[in-house]
Amino acid sequence: MPGNVDLRTALDKAAKLEVSHEYYVEEIEQLRFEFGHKITVLPHDYGPYKRNEPEPTCYGFAFGLANDPRYLQLVKAGRGGH
Repeated sequence: MPGNVDLRTALDKAAKLEVSHEYYVEEIEQLRFEFGHKITVLPHDYGPYKRNEPEPTCYGFAFGLANDPRYLQLVKAGRGGH
């Protein structure tokens, strides 16, 4: 579906922005208006992940792995990312 390619491209561009969290949220909300996605931006160091360790990636949250001990070991080892 062409809309999904356009959304993915726009999200990739937004993810590479080096801006404040607030501006990033505004960009994602603009894309919500444009594409009708249901993406939620979590705050940095979100809730139970305040442990001064690498946080799960968006993929970890999306696939329900953010609390899986094996996945978190991979994240800590630098292998739980993209």
